[in-house]
This record gives sequence, structure tokens and C-alpha cells, in this order.
Amino acid sequence: MEILLDTSKRDKKAYELAFKFLVNCDGRVTKKIIEHHLSESEYNFPDNMTLIFRRIIESTKNAQMKSRVIGDLKNIEEKLCGYDHTYLLRRYNGDWKQLLDSIVKTNKIKRLEDKSIWPRYCRSIVSSAMFLSRFKTAKEFHEFARVFYDNDITLPALPLIISKEIYGIGFPLACDFLKEIGYQKYAKPDVHLRKILPDLNLSDSRDEYVVFKSVVRIAENVNATPFAVDKIFWLIGSGKFHKSGFEIGRRADEFIGWAKPQLDQIL
Repeated sequence: MEILLDTSKRDKKAYELAFKFLVNCDGRVTKKIIEHHLSESEYNFPDNMTLIFRRIIESTKNAQMKSRVIGDLKNIEEKLCGYDHTYLLRRYNGDWKQLLDSIVKTNKIKRLEDKSIWPRYCRSIVSSAMFLSRFKTAKEFHEFARVFYDNDITLPALPLIISKEIYGIGFPLACDFLKEIGYQKYAKPDVHLRKILPDLNLSDSRDEYVVFKSVVRIAENVNATPFAVDKIFWLIGSGKFHKSGFEIGRRADEFIGWAKPQLDQIL
């Protein structure tokens, strides 16, 4: 019982310190700005498949160097059929190579080997469209997602399934997709969280699944959503206040060095 109590105290203190650190590390950051970034996604339970498809391929793009290489999806919006996944499958006959050929014709893409970023991304786009084609409407998709979402035991199963169904998305990016369309119990166990949480003894390992479960636990202990817990540590790790239009630089090491002695007093 004492161990559980100490874990709860440590989680609450870590969340409190995250707010305090961000407010004190840069004059542009205020509590109001932090809370704005912790607020619900703009894609809150989208009621059409177009928004769901757009969000899933946005999340798929967020892997390693993909985002920088691919750039703004608006540049290839016409090739993506206005994010109409059913039309995209018909237009390219469900063949990612045809999609790639269409994009290459109007974009300066040099590396076209199968393991290069653009070919892999086109495979992700087409497999995303194929996955979503199983659902006739957004309502049907959400009903499917709720089967897993409403049960704490099955919660991680949905991103695991999506990571297997869609090429190149992986568990963290599947979580990112789900949290960005309104499923606030999901957190993206990305490189920033996998560094900060274990270094502060808030997670037992850097394993994606373990870090994900740790975020869910912290959220329960601090009476917040995993989405919010994810975001505040992500803001520290990435330094990107994208909704406010500025960056403060990556601060994970600085935060860990400052917070760890304070948290260790609770052990």
C-alpha cells in the first residue's frame, strides 16, 4: 500500500514540476498557453471518413525524418484525392506504386528505392485507405474503436491492431492517430516520453508499451487525460509550442536534471 501511495505522490509531483519547469524556462510560456496545448484535439471524434483518413496519414508521416521529407500534405492533396480514401483506392487500383508514380510526375523526388521515404509513405497511405475501407461510415469506425477504448484491459489492443494493419505506422504512431481524433486515453510513447519517464523513474523501462501504460497510470493519479500527460512531457522534450507559433528548444535533459532530485525525495 505504501508503494502505491509513493507512486501516486511521485506522479503528482512530476506533473506539477512539468508545469513549473515550462513556465520558468521561457518567458513566452504561461500556464494558459500550456493548458491551450493540453486541450482536446481539433479532430475531436470526426464525423466523416475524410478527416479520419487525413489524420491517420498525418500521423503516419510523423516517423523519424518522414515529416521533413514529405512536407505539407497540401502539396499533394490532389494526388490524395482530397483525402477520399475510397476514391484513392479506385484511382490507383489499390497499388501504392501507382500513387508514387503520380506524385513523382509533379514533385522533385530523387530517391525511389523501396526502402526510401516516399515509397514507404505511399505504402502507408494505401494500406491506411484499405484499413479504413472496412468501415462504411465514421460512426461505424467509432463503434469499432469503442469496443477497445471503453475497457482498460483492451485499451492498448486497438493501436496494436492498427500497427499491424497499416504499413509503417507502429504502435506509437497508431496511438498518436487515435489521440488526435479525440480518444484522450491514448498517449504517444515517442522518443521524448521514452527518455523522460524512465529517467525520472516514472516508467520501469523504455519499452513503448510500458511507457504507454505508465502515462495512463500517471493520468489516473493526477486526474488528467493521458492526452494531457503526453502533451506536457512532449512540450518539454520537443520544445515545440506549435499552437502558439514558437519553440523553446529541447529541454528534456535540463528538466530531468532539475526534477529528479526533487522526485527522489519521495522514494
